[in-house]
Amino acid sequence: MLTERQRELLEFIQAHVSQEQRFPSYRDMAKAMNVSAVGTIQDHVQALLENGSLEKEGRKLRLAQNRQIPVLTVPIVGEVAAGSLQDAFEVALGAVTVTPELLKERAGPQDLFALRVRGESMIDAGIQQGDLIIVHKGARVRSGDFVVADYDGEATVKELELPKTKGAPIKLIPHNSRMSPIELDPSEKFKILGKVVSVQRFYN
Repeated sequence: MLTERQRELLEFIQAHVSQEQRFPSYRDMAKAMNVSAVGTIQDHVQALLENGSLEKEGRKLRLAQNRQIPVLTVPIVGEVAAGSLQDAFEVALGAVTVTPELLKERAGPQDLFALRVRGESMIDAGIQQGDLIIVHKGARVRSGDFVVADYDGEATVKELELPKTKGAPIKLIPHNSRMSPIELDPSEKFKILGKVVSVQRFYN
């Protein structure tokens, strides 16, 4: 049985191998897991070796050969603001591959798109400038979900707070203590483009 942190590390390794076509370094893994002690990563890697998820070939690590990695190819359709409302779909940026295990809910490739994040309004939630967010279009959303919202032709990524009483504003809440929520009148033009189901970060 793997711990939650060991499972998270394995999922990162799977996504990194799929995206970068190479096994991540210990530095890559430490950054992804937000730890400073390489020894902690080495302990997790040892557990994955003992579990059979990883193998060693000489001094090199690799995913176990009998472990098939299903991947989804998700188009990167542009950039989205994690700040004030800005145009979302500006430039074609190619595609990103993700493993289904990294998604918060089941979705097919036709249901997903990716956006690169600009701005710092979601940094306290671990969404940083340059990150890719994977978005499930058409997903059912509720208060507390992170969403990409379109308002009058502009878009942003924020936490959604739906009104509890009739006529109360819809709130798009940043996760940055220096920024205030965006309040939208329910009668105004407003659309949820999708629910954020994964955040991807790749290191050079």
